Amino acid sequence: MKARSLLVAGLAIVPLSSFAVEDLSYTYIEADYVDLDIDEYGDSGDFLDDFDNGSGWALRGSYGFDNSPFGFADSWFIFANWSETEADIDFVDDTGVFFPADTDVIRFDLGAGVAVPVNDMSQMVFKVAYSDLDIDDFNLGGTADEDFEFDRLNDDSSDGYFLEGAWRGQVTPQLELKAGLRYTDIEETDGFGFVGNAIWEFTEQVGGVVFADIGSDVGTYGIGIRFDLE
Repeated sequence: MKARSLLVAGLAIVPLSSFAVEDLSYTYIEADYVDLDIDEYGDSGDFLDDFDNGSGWALRGSYGFDNSPFGFADSWFIFANWSETEADIDFVDDTGVFFPADTDVIRFDLGAGVAVPVNDMSQMVFKVAYSDLDIDDFNLGGTADEDFEFDRLNDDSSDGYFLEGAWRGQVTPQLELKAGLRYTDIEETDGFGFVGNAIWEFTEQVGGVVFADIGSDVGTYGIGIRFDLE
């Protein structure tokens, strides 16, 4: 009877101890296939087209630090994102930037964030990043015919920043979820969008990713693979 009680207690503890906030890594690289979903409206306000208006690729990377200088945070990290997608139609994104058809839309983000504990299985993650959007050619600072200097960023009308707050949790030993809001300000315009992803961990180092970045008129959806480097 005593052995049975110990077995039941052990089985009850396993689901709680087998996944925890320590499983959430901030040191990884990720490669994604990306699809643009652009909502076009007719004169009556009805959707004309709202699926597959461009596609491309993205690379993401992050490096985490455990020695957070902030008492309220478990850890902090730096990250960078690069994506290149082709627009099949003319559209204006949620921040007011116009993109003509048949052009490459290139985006680069560079930023930092902190992870604040919520409970044993989840955290609130806050990010701030410099963001640059370009058409066809990527030009950090706006012009390609001069050597780069940081003060040239003031001359780049296609750059700005974003702020993001999201919940991130290890909900099962293999499944991780994230959901939150992002505020983006680029080219003197701004807008909010929903961001989220799900990661299914095939091994401790490799996981499959599905994600979404959804604004009022433009959404980015994708699927990829993440390699945990910790």
